[in-house]
Parts: sequence; C-alpha cells; structure tokens
Amino acid sequence: MVGATGLLGRPVSRALEIGGHELHRASRSLDTSSTSHRLDLSDVFETEQTLNAMRPDVVIQMTGGVTRDPVRLAQINIVPTVNLITAASRSVARPAIFVTGSAAEYGDPGEGMASEDSVLHPLSPYGWAKLAETATAAELARIHGLHLTIVRPFNPVTPELPETTALGNFRRQVLTGSGRVRKIVCGRVDVMRDFVTGTFLGQAMVELVRSPPGGIVNLCSGVGVRLETVMRAAASLLDVEIELEEDPVLAGLPAPAVIVGDPARLHGLITARADSTPESLALELIGPSSS
Repeated sequence: MVGATGLLGRPVSRALEIGGHELHRASRSLDTSSTSHRLDLSDVFETEQTLNAMRPDVVIQMTGGVTRDPVRLAQINIVPTVNLITAASRSVARPAIFVTGSAAEYGDPGEGMASEDSVLHPLSPYGWAKLAETATAAELARIHGLHLTIVRPFNPVTPELPETTALGNFRRQVLTGSGRVRKIVCGRVDVMRDFVTGTFLGQAMVELVRSPPGGIVNLCSGVGVRLETVMRAAASLLDVEIELEEDPVLAGLPAPAVIVGDPARLHGLITARADSTPESLALELIGPSSS
C-alpha cells in the first residue's frame, strides 16, 4: 500500500492486517519492519525497481490531499498515480492496482444518487484534480493492459479529518472549547452528505482486494445524512450543547446541497454495509477516547 499513514490509508491498512492480508507499506521513509519499503513516487525508475523487488499481487494507491496551490495539487494527486501506473506497466509483477478517487469528482449530480456512470462535473479544484488523476489512470491502464479499479470514497469520517473539512473543523472546535455550551463557527450545516466511516472503508477494501473487480466502485452508503445532525450527535456524545454560527466565507464555498452515492455496484461485490447513522458517525469522528 502507498499512503498507508494517510487519512484513508490508516483505517484501510489496519483492516487489511486484521483481515489476514500480507500488507507491505511503501513510502519515502523507511522503518525497520520487513514489510516496509522505500518508495519515491516522483521517480518512475525507483518505483519500478521497488515493484520488481516486492512483486505484489495488488497495489493500493491512497496518497493525495488538498491544497490551495494548483501546482502542488497536481503534484500530490496526479503525478504519483501516473508514475505508479507507468512503473507497474514496466514491472515484472504487473499487479492489479487500486487508485483512490473521490466523490468530489461528481460535483452536483442533481436529483437522484451519484452512480459510477453519472456525468462528472466537479465544483472544486480538488475535485478536478481527482478527476484528472482517475481519468489519466484509466487511460494509462487501458494502454498498458493493467487491471485497474478506481474506488471513490464518499464523505469519510475519521478522528484525523483535517480542519479544512466541515467535520474536522467542528471536531477541533468542540473538543478545544470549554464549558457546557460551545460556540461553533462553521459553513452551511443544512447540506446532506453520504458519510461513511473509516472503519467501513477498511471493511470494504478488505473484501475488494480479494478479487479486484476493475472499473469504478463507489464506496458509499446510499444514505443521506444532514451535516447538522452529525454535529449534534457528537455534542450529545460529549454531553455538551453547541451554538452554531455561520461564517459567510465558509458558507459561500461551492458545494452541492445534496450528494448521495449509489451503492448498487458495491453491494453486488461485498457483504459489508455502512453504518451511517448520526450516532455511529459521531462516535467515529470523536473517537472512544474522547467520549
């Protein structure tokens, strides 16, 4: 796995190990573990050498991130995936590859659920970067005859969410605040999202890697949950009250009012189902040690 220490990589790598998979982590930093390998995805030749040494059956690519710098956005999302697939096409093993896209690729799907064949029209630079990443990956895999699966996680919920996300911003404020009533400065809270826990994402990937399906797979629940209900469930978990104050800058960021994923293909591939109630999402967000 590449990106095992990242936001999604942590719960997925834990689940793979618990599920009995032989997991090898590849990154620029090398520890003393026999399952840790040095890998610099900016270097195609080094990546090819690493793949030839490891000879993995499956490679899971979970690097990436959000930044306001458009050049950096491409560097951390598009370039590593292009280099990985290029190296895999030259390697002896020619592994099956999983590339992690995003629900942000769909933008605003309008009425109904976002399915894998929905029209893609991202609303944010990050969404466009992820779309460029996955579209390029698909074309390179087709050219080189590699087996590629693109997974699109919908709104993930973990304790490590960055403050640039609505729930990450909320988590920081509610945990660092004091007193019974805590003021939360936030954007719109009436939006409805398809939230999925990191735990579920791990369970889903454990099943998917057993027989990589190829194509695009939404990692979603099919259930829309209003953002405010998750916040209030988390406040209840902490036994506090919250006062929400809308920040006009945050509220003005482009975002669809509703986006829910269609889990039909996913449900045909795995038995795990997302537990996306406000209470379960709040517990995952806050973490048992903070409750």
